[in-house]
Amino acid sequence: MRIALITLALLAGLCVQAVNAGERVLVLVGSGRYKDSHSQFLQGLQDNGLAVDIKGVNDKDLQLKDFDNFLYDSLVLLAPKATKFGGDISSQAIVDFVDSGKNLVLAASSDASDAIRSLALECGVELDDKGTEVNDHFNHQADRGAHDSALIATTAVVDSPAIFGSQPPKAPVLFKGLAAAVPASSELVTVALSAEATAYSHDPSKPLLDPPTLPVGGSAALVSLVQARNNARVLVAGSLDLFSDKLFDAPVKVAATGKSHPKSGNKEFVLAVVLWTLQQRGVLSLGSLTHHLVTDPPGASSPALYRVNDEVEVSLQVHLKEDGRTTPYK
Repeated sequence: MRIALITLALLAGLCVQAVNAGERVLVLVGSGRYKDSHSQFLQGLQDNGLAVDIKGVNDKDLQLKDFDNFLYDSLVLLAPKATKFGGDISSQAIVDFVDSGKNLVLAASSDASDAIRSLALECGVELDDKGTEVNDHFNHQADRGAHDSALIATTAVVDSPAIFGSQPPKAPVLFKGLAAAVPASSELVTVALSAEATAYSHDPSKPLLDPPTLPVGGSAALVSLVQARNNARVLVAGSLDLFSDKLFDAPVKVAATGKSHPKSGNKEFVLAVVLWTLQQRGVLSLGSLTHHLVTDPPGASSPALYRVNDEVEVSLQVHLKEDGRTTPYK
């Protein structure tokens, strides 16, 4: 019984640490233009109470930690072409950051650098070959006469109240970029957004193989979420455009069905999965833990020790963190 109580106490400490995480966010952008082209995403983080620090990926004064103290709880990398990082940040420093229990949002693209690909692989997500992109000749954007099979429209969103609550995206999500492979047996990675059954991954500069050897249909993971065993969370997206104002505001018309939507589901989807990754939602914490003999009257204080064969009643409070609010978990 003593071992069980100690285990519960340690678990409570770990969960409380997770609840307090994610408040300070460093956003590294590959171009100063991203502050304007991705302004709604960045503003959405601030509107949810996060302290957001936006810097260039090559800034000379970049730091993730000062001596043994981390300066940030989460890192958002909007720099898919980055080959190196400024200041004291390196690929290994980012891996160490996640290994310490911190969170990472990683945006890739069809021409993602080897450094970005290696970071994704470290987190259990294998990005497709350089130069490839996801195509869909049926479920793609057809608004205002557009015909770009590489700008796909997908509704294959994971069914998860912990991420989306009771309101998952109602409109298709527009995606232009790179697929990834996630083993079906993976225990730590969840595919939050995948392609429709008619999609396939292909390098347009090369002949299309029959049958294709690259990801097809639902096996093409577009956005992957990692819940690590140390409480760290990671998001790997194969598209930087997914986070852009242009796709946030774009009306959608699906080519195959002709069904139209006044606005894409990108903003709802992106903010939901990113806030989950930054531990602003879907986080369980343990509150007070009490224990006493079954024969004790109500309100009796917990004894200092128990004897072998004592029947003990243990109770604890479990809370759920959602969008800055902590409520009893049901």
